[in-house]
Amino acid sequence: MSDDRIITKDRGQELADEYGIKFFETSAKTDMNVKEAFIAIATDIVEKKISMGDGGTGNNSNVVNPGRNPGTQGGGNKCCK
Repeated sequence: MSDDRIITKDRGQELADEYGIKFFETSAKTDMNVKEAFIAIATDIVEKKISMGDGGTGNNSNVVNPGRNPGTQGGGNKCCK
């Protein structure tokens, strides 16, 4: 679908360079670079977490724990006590 593109590859690369991010041309239809883009994003997230001192463990006080309802005492699953 190269003929139907709205933004050129060069413009996409310019924007990526401007924001300091990687640029991938992807296609869900042909499965072009989808896996590679996902892996690159996930790798960048882990590397950033490590550089911020998290060690990539995910120990972050802002993370929601779906197994515990914060509105209850003792970690029960009932809405309100």
